[in-house]
Amino acid sequence: MKITMGNELKEWLNGRAREFTFGVTENCNLKCKYCYFLNKNNKNVMSFTTAKKAIDYFLNDPIQYKEEGVIFEFMGGEPFLEIELIDEICDYILQKLYVLKHKWFYRYRFLITTNGMNYSSDKVQKFIKKHYGHLSISISIDGNKEKHDLQRVQINGKGSYDQVIKSVSLWQKQFPNMSTKATFSHDDLPLLKDSIIDLWNKGIRFVSANIVYEDVWKDGDPEIFEEQLNMLADYILEHDLWINNSVRFFEAQIGFPFTREELNQEFCGMGNHMIAIDTKGNFYPCVRFFDIALSKNKPIILGDIINGLDDNKIKPFKFLQKKNFLDPECIECKVATGCGQCGGYSYDMSKNQTIFNRTKYNCKMHQANVRANKRFWKLFELKTGYISPRTMLRITPTTSKDTYLYIITDSETLPICNYSNENNIRNIMDDNMVMNALEYAEKNDLCPIFIGESKLNTGLYFSFKNSNKNCEFSIPIFDNGSLIIDNNTNYLSQSCVLVVNRFNIKDLLHNCELLYKKFIRINFSLSDLILWNNNMIDNFVLNLVKIKEMYGNSKECNFITDINKNDDFVDCLLNKRSLTIAPNGKLYRCPGFYYYNVESFIGDMNDNYDDLDLDLNRISCSNCKNYLCNRCVLVSKYDTGNESIASNRICYLYNRIKELLV
Repeated sequence: MKITMGNELKEWLNGRAREFTFGVTENCNLKCKYCYFLNKNNKNVMSFTTAKKAIDYFLNDPIQYKEEGVIFEFMGGEPFLEIELIDEICDYILQKLYVLKHKWFYRYRFLITTNGMNYSSDKVQKFIKKHYGHLSISISIDGNKEKHDLQRVQINGKGSYDQVIKSVSLWQKQFPNMSTKATFSHDDLPLLKDSIIDLWNKGIRFVSANIVYEDVWKDGDPEIFEEQLNMLADYILEHDLWINNSVRFFEAQIGFPFTREELNQEFCGMGNHMIAIDTKGNFYPCVRFFDIALSKNKPIILGDIINGLDDNKIKPFKFLQKKNFLDPECIECKVATGCGQCGGYSYDMSKNQTIFNRTKYNCKMHQANVRANKRFWKLFELKTGYISPRTMLRITPTTSKDTYLYIITDSETLPICNYSNENNIRNIMDDNMVMNALEYAEKNDLCPIFIGESKLNTGLYFSFKNSNKNCEFSIPIFDNGSLIIDNNTNYLSQSCVLVVNRFNIKDLLHNCELLYKKFIRINFSLSDLILWNNNMIDNFVLNLVKIKEMYGNSKECNFITDINKNDDFVDCLLNKRSLTIAPNGKLYRCPGFYYYNVESFIGDMNDNYDDLDLDLNRISCSNCKNYLCNRCVLVSKYDTGNESIASNRICYLYNRIKELLV
């Protein structure tokens, strides 16, 4: 099913190109009210000599840059006021790339964002014709005439819409797949819905809309923002606009906790993959560090065209991963993803002139966006009957993507992890409790995952079921008794769970041969690991070695191919990331605690999730570098009496895996 809504146009080379931004002029023919350049409309213009020296410096040492491509961006002020200079700079860049036989000669891009006032001029059109094919141009249009003219005004205070809109049809013809950037601030929030719709009606399918990062928001703005987004959502669904159109406010990935991988990523490429050059030839992390963009703190100059870049000045920007840039409140935020931020503005607002700072003026606005986003995709599912991209993100379990509520609807369902129904508990969750569990998950932003069957219409939720072949979002579970693979059956899941116990370890290789005919991935559930001795563990690991020798990495397996490449433990999902509700209505740390001691519950659905005692004081194992170890909390509790300390059984298992497989 085609779903365009929430998608962004793909960045060239997936955003992995080196970027040099030339601030060719500080002059502009507009005076936009929300512009972050505080002292533009002056006459400072970059000379060709300055640009030439910058190009010479950056291109003369290709070994310095690992990126396979390069973007040369031209900004102002309004860059097209200096179109002849830009043309001359582009010619020199191409000449230099050719002479140097540079690796970027065929992998370069010229990027310009313009206000559109001069787009139709002969000089600009001549430039476009000359460099077409390696050129991307975006025109900033805020929406309908009322919205655009409220913010994007000329020097004389008059609106610019009528002049800009004349060039839109020509721009769309030349760059049919480009997006426009619509920026919203306090004054124009009530015009958001109509503005986005107006842009779509003009054929601009992708609207890269955002709210300003500055401290402009007032009481009541989040409510207005959410109301506008909800009305826009209703209009989209009424007219099926999600098929061909998109706006950033409804990106599926907005409003999730950060994964460990995301926290290790750069939040922005400033100063590392991106360098900006001002009219004087100074180098900056990005244009937001120019002196005309800062109101409180001094510019951060990384070097200049005479002395080059200063490695010591650049070094701090190499550590701008989210985990270093954000404070604990942001790192632990349940709706962190998609929250807009600007490193330059955050630096300007920092009290001690540090780049490791994050402003929070738009927190409530982001929360409003998240609520509207969740509402939109839920209504989308009700209208279409399809799983939304947002739900797809939530029902894809990862080590840290989300917080989960495992709902045991049938206690006789085969185990999905290191536990088994040793006490022969027989309980089925009634439908009312299932509904209550789903409401608890929704209220606390937990991803519901069913363990077992449910009579309810639960197709929108991820589930584990005994050898189930019909539910699109379930993973089938097999043990020796149910491992009958019908070659005529097409299982909808590419993954399965294989229950391994002390009695069927000897059958592991044979069972995998059967399952790998139908599945790409097998997750082993060591159901009675609590009862394994070292000989059993050795037999299990030796079977893993045979499986790896047979399949290599062509097939996935949690114990073979899931090697954590980060210097951090995989850990199990219990540390504030997982919760289980059993058929008796009680909450447990994981399904295993329910099966081994039904009295070990930590609360029920009347308890506030945030008040539950879920924190684990993990004790680090001295000098251990075995990052494969998931330190199962259940086994730790069973063996040592303490959930926080890995047992010898766990240590032996993962050390043998590391010894023989890694």
